[in-house]
Amino acid sequence: MTNNRVLTAAFGVILVGWFVLRHTLGMYATVEVWAAWVDFVLYTLILIFTPAVMWKARWTALGALVVGVITDVWYIVVLITAMTWLRVLTFVLVLLFTYFAYRAYREK
Repeated sequence: MTNNRVLTAAFGVILVGWFVLRHTLGMYATVEVWAAWVDFVLYTLILIFTPAVMWKARWTALGALVVGVITDVWYIVVLITAMTWLRVLTFVLVLLFTYFAYRAYREK
C-alpha cells in the first residue's frame, strides 16, 4: 500500500500537469489577468512542495497542507463567481492533494 507522502506528490504532479493543460486549452483566455497570476503563484508553490513532501521532515507535509488549504479557499471563491466543470475538477484535485498532505502530516 502506498503511503500518504507518495499520494500527495502524485496529486501535486497531476495538479501541475492540469495547470499546464488548462493553459494549453485556452482556459485562461477568458480569465482576468490577476486571477491567472494567483493561479500561477499557487501552482508554483504546489510545484515546490511536491518533491519536498517526500522528505521525512514533518514541515514539508505541513507546507503542502497550507498551500493546499490556500488553494482550496481560492477555488471556493472562483467557484462562486463561475462554476464550470474544469474548475470543479480542479477543486476536487486540490481537495485530494490537501487531504493526502494532511494525512502525511499526521504520520509519525
